[in-house]
Amino acid sequence: MKFILIRYDCLHSSFFSYGFLSIVLPFKKFENFNSVLQEPTFKSLKEEEAIFGTGSDTDYKIRKTGHSTPVFILAPFKTPREMDSKLAAFLSDEIRLIWAKVKGKQVRVADSGGGFKEFDEFTETIKKLEVDAVVKTDIREVSGKWIVNQKIVDPVKDIVYGTVDGSFQTSQVEDELQANQVYYLKHSSGVLALDPKSSLVPVWEKSLSSGEIDSILKKSIQGYLSFSASSADTEVLFQGEKIGIASFRNYPLPEGLQQIQITRPGQKDVIKSLQIRSGQTISFYQEWKEDRTLGGVRILSFPEALQVALDGLKTGETPFYRS
Repeated sequence: MKFILIRYDCLHSSFFSYGFLSIVLPFKKFENFNSVLQEPTFKSLKEEEAIFGTGSDTDYKIRKTGHSTPVFILAPFKTPREMDSKLAAFLSDEIRLIWAKVKGKQVRVADSGGGFKEFDEFTETIKKLEVDAVVKTDIREVSGKWIVNQKIVDPVKDIVYGTVDGSFQTSQVEDELQANQVYYLKHSSGVLALDPKSSLVPVWEKSLSSGEIDSILKKSIQGYLSFSASSADTEVLFQGEKIGIASFRNYPLPEGLQQIQITRPGQKDVIKSLQIRSGQTISFYQEWKEDRTLGGVRILSFPEALQVALDGLKTGETPFYRS
């Protein structure tokens, strides 16, 4: 066992003080350094190499071709037990009207020829219809208002693509004549009359945003690619268009088996097939054969995305590779 000595001395002047730290650290000589710190290894290059995700019978989202338009289903709404059934039906219809405007394909229980009562009961229905996202809705009353919270989740894995919120409030009565009127509600359950003294027609205070829902639903049909290479002049193309230069993180790609083209001046292009799964990121490192004879640096960190600077200039983020 050896020790490294780092001293700390303090020098004072009339204006400044200087400090030097002394720390004694144990230092052990390793006879076999490679067995202690193992650098990452990389497979030999081929003109075409496929990287497939670990598929299973339960994760139908790992597939050759994903959907171009997200397929979603609304889970049974969760409402307070004491809520009036007419009011619950009305609020549900108002929420469904918003979802009828989003850029996606909504499937219903009737589409599968069956029915369900609880969330767990339609797991097979979700799989049969190849649903991309499940929308869980929670309605609760707070200070005389009805708060709506919706969570868009993955149907298989514990992935939350996003949440949206809205609220209803009771419509304001201007005079007694209006208060004595009868309000009729027309929705999927039929035409219902509400007692204005106890149950006025609710109106949106903060409506759900269909644009925000669209951006969240899009995440249910795309995964992400993080790319690094041994040479900084390595470019990546997808469907003939340049998507980045090494290195870059979390570039969105459609779900399914996708091909990327890796190019470098003076080198033969390399084609890679990647299995993209929505809500997940694939990290890929391209090592060029010529770079193996050069010196290089590999910087890994946890967590990732720590900034790396060379000669005082920001050069990239971890994981960082440079010849």
